Amino acid sequence: PPQKQLGRRDAVGVFCAPGSHMVAAEGKYIAFVSTITNRTDIEANLSKVASEELKDGLKILGKVDSFFFDVYDIKVPNKLGHEDKCYISKSYDASSHFEHTSDDVMDIYERIYGKPLDLSKTMVNLNPDE
Repeated sequence: PPQKQLGRRDAVGVFCAPGSHMVAAEGKYIAFVSTITNRTDIEANLSKVASEELKDGLKILGKVDSFFFDVYDIKVPNKLGHEDKCYISKSYDASSHFEHTSDDVMDIYERIYGKPLDLSKTMVNLNPDE
């Protein structure tokens, strides 16, 4: 569900894959519910925080046979890589379709080559001098 509908800063993402994708038993599904939180009470109340932060996504799933969760810090590089030529990506976040990861890859490309990646060109049409 989009964050504006939920009154949240970050969206709650729901991804579901059925047994026909060979990831679960026939008639069952594997689902991921994810979000980003800025709460500071996570370590003291991990189960409570996870339930509260993911509740809107879990409602969509209905009855759940098994539920587990984990929390990951989002890491970002502390340097852009221009000085030492070491270009480091950000860690994966809660977006289920990798849109932020794609943005990060595009950013790394631009930091390395000094210009945005132009995906309108195909490999066949690329001029090595461009």
